[in-house]
Amino acid sequence: MDLRRFSTLPVIVVLTLVYFGAGKLGLSLASLHASASPVWPPAGMGGGAIFSAFLAALGGVIGGAFLGIYPGLDFEMLPIAFAVVIIGGMGSLGGAAIGALMVGLADNFGKALFPEISYFTLYAPMALILAVKPTGLFGRE
Repeated sequence: MDLRRFSTLPVIVVLTLVYFGAGKLGLSLASLHASASPVWPPAGMGGGAIFSAFLAALGGVIGGAFLGIYPGLDFEMLPIAFAVVIIGGMGSLGGAAIGALMVGLADNFGKALFPEISYFTLYAPMALILAVKPTGLFGRE
């Protein structure tokens, strides 16, 4: 049993609580004065932007370990990502999740059942949804 894993968990929890506590304090102080900013002045960027960049990098590292990265992978993932965005709708996180589920199921079943026309099984639902609702399933107008 590795005890080092259990010793880092409290540190992560404390740092997370400090981060969100400092964010709430900064926003409350920013609301008191009109010229105050919730942006951390030494960095010149918001803590939310740093946290979002960290999550994106973490997702890339974890996804790269599962998928296996090789040259040309971007051209394989781009049509699938395009179909997810079109089906789910622009600006909707829930739509992206539902679209990813639909595209993943359609792509996998299409490759298993109809390997010759697997791209058709990916793009036919997308074309149908675009014909019925041009903003996507959960897209904003």
